[in-house]
Amino acid sequence: MTPLWLTEKWWRPVLGGMAAWAALFVVSLLTAPDVFNAPWTPVVAREIGPEQLDLAVRLQAALLGVHLLLGIWFALPAAFSPRRGSFLLGFISSLGVALAFYFYEIGMRPALLADTATRGDGVLAGWYQLVIHEPLWGFAFLAPVGLMLVYRAIRERSAKEALALAVVGAVTWRVFFYIDPIPAPVAAASPEHPDIVLIAADSLRPDFLGCYGDPAGTTPRLDSLCANGTVFEEAFVPLARSLPSWASILSGRAPWDHGVRHRYPTLSQAALDETLPRWMLDAGYQTAVFADAAGEIFTRMDTGFETVQAPPYSLNTQAVARIVASHRFLLAFADTIPGRQLYPNLAAVPVMADADLLTDTVLRFLSHPTDRPRFVVVYYTQTRAPFAATYPYYGRFTEDTYVGPYAATQSSTSRDAEMTSNEAERVRARYRDCVHQVDDQIGRLVDAVTQRRGGEKTVFLVTSDHGENFETLNDDPSFDDRFRRNDALRVPLILYGPESVPKGLRVPGLVSTTDIAPTLASAAGAEFPEGLNGQDLYAMIRAENSGRSALIFESGLWQNEPGSGKDEERRIAYPGLATTLEVLNGDGPYLALKPEYTDIVNIAKHRMVYDGRYKLIYIPTVNGIRWELYDLLYDPMETNDVVTQDTEAFRRLARFLFEQSELAPNTEVRRGYVLPVTPTY
Repeated sequence: MTPLWLTEKWWRPVLGGMAAWAALFVVSLLTAPDVFNAPWTPVVAREIGPEQLDLAVRLQAALLGVHLLLGIWFALPAAFSPRRGSFLLGFISSLGVALAFYFYEIGMRPALLADTATRGDGVLAGWYQLVIHEPLWGFAFLAPVGLMLVYRAIRERSAKEALALAVVGAVTWRVFFYIDPIPAPVAAASPEHPDIVLIAADSLRPDFLGCYGDPAGTTPRLDSLCANGTVFEEAFVPLARSLPSWASILSGRAPWDHGVRHRYPTLSQAALDETLPRWMLDAGYQTAVFADAAGEIFTRMDTGFETVQAPPYSLNTQAVARIVASHRFLLAFADTIPGRQLYPNLAAVPVMADADLLTDTVLRFLSHPTDRPRFVVVYYTQTRAPFAATYPYYGRFTEDTYVGPYAATQSSTSRDAEMTSNEAERVRARYRDCVHQVDDQIGRLVDAVTQRRGGEKTVFLVTSDHGENFETLNDDPSFDDRFRRNDALRVPLILYGPESVPKGLRVPGLVSTTDIAPTLASAAGAEFPEGLNGQDLYAMIRAENSGRSALIFESGLWQNEPGSGKDEERRIAYPGLATTLEVLNGDGPYLALKPEYTDIVNIAKHRMVYDGRYKLIYIPTVNGIRWELYDLLYDPMETNDVVTQDTEAFRRLARFLFEQSELAPNTEVRRGYVLPVTPTY
């Protein structure tokens, strides 16, 4: 007698489901973007290429297994269909479910398909414009599959098929759509020492905030904080790159003082002994930092936080995250609460940054009881390129008439192309969508913290690690390569505390993000060392001083190869990243600047001094120092160099720049150049 399990042929639908998901795996492989296309790719290929190739092969095999398991899962209802189980039924039902959730994820995260579906003006691009605004469009694929299986179960009077359909549907719904309630933050631990919350949004420009003059209504929650707190109108970062800027924010020192002067320090160089988290710990505070995507800087920079919830930093973890993200049909299932718990590194992918989820994480942390006051840093990176707003924020500030490479994001594969004015406006609108989303989440976080018992004493400071140049929009190839205009250097700085901070105060003087550490330490009653570059901003609030007479800035690391045509006459050239970087090992392989290039990188830096009206730019070249001077009072767009006309301003600012430069460790001025006293290599 033939066994029942063979006669019912349940395995045919299962094979069909597996075949459907195997096909989706192959499609993902064939359409995946080049996840390793970067200026430092030759370094990785040269030094750890075989290791990463082996990692990629093993990961792809594991991902194929996950695809097959999902194929089996969604074929189960068809497998329990009596007498009529077929390969085609399992294939169609699994494929329909996969496409339904894929289109749902595209509706939630329009930027996921930006590089493939928005090229040109064909049918695919038109379809993309249709589905990206509403996630439920995807379930147009799910409804026929569900109705077909329900109809079959009723017609065949199969309790097994109906039960399988109910179980698969219920479990899938629970994984996807059930959200665990977010508990309320617990009461503040200490009435004497307020909780301190430092909130930063990556690449946040103040001119996109209503309280700094933007009329578009993008930031109602931040505008409310401004109205009920203190606004510093002219705040700047000393170096417009995330890692050096955060080192300055948390240490109260400028990059040339703390030593993190570019994006690629060694782990020992990025270990800072004197920092705000360490001062807070000494004062009895619990310290924690939360970040996604670009927040990997907190796992490569030791600043003394007790709790760090941010993507790990290594070339291998970044490669894994990007490979996983390239499997677009799988992302819908990874981008769930259980999926992110199983694979938290998904947050390392820029397009997967999610301000809503980050706020949830912070609120869960704050719901745990503690007997210590808290110092918490929250770093939202959704406002960073590629400007990937999620549903329902996507499209809030854009007319839906544009089809092309910038339809959903600042496409990384298109940044070097010439933009039309329509494309430029599209990119700004995508950025504005993200600013609006982060604004909502900052408001949600502030409300939750202030509404608990003792929350009225909490001190909030909102800022950014740098501004945004929108890359090619103003012909500036990077954040820190040049100092034309202040878009990348100027940031918002808002101090808010219902009890302790003046309401509606606007402070016009020049301040620096190096002032944040001593200011928040002062608010907490924590001791901090003397001799910091930063100053306590409470002194400005009390009108004890009017801010800085001038601020000093420096550029970072040239990334392009010599001969690329980008400002060759304005630079002391050195090799590009493929030559200057090497792979080192900490918890995993990471990139660092070779020590023999440290001096030339620092010698070649552009420097700038700004006094609120005049901007003097120091540009070292092999033929001597080139100076540029702009009077922003009469020339805010910096089109007229007045270095030869306004000699008094030039001499005053140049003297200030040289005097301040010589205060930095191991630095002197010789023959007009800012040089190391003792070579480091």
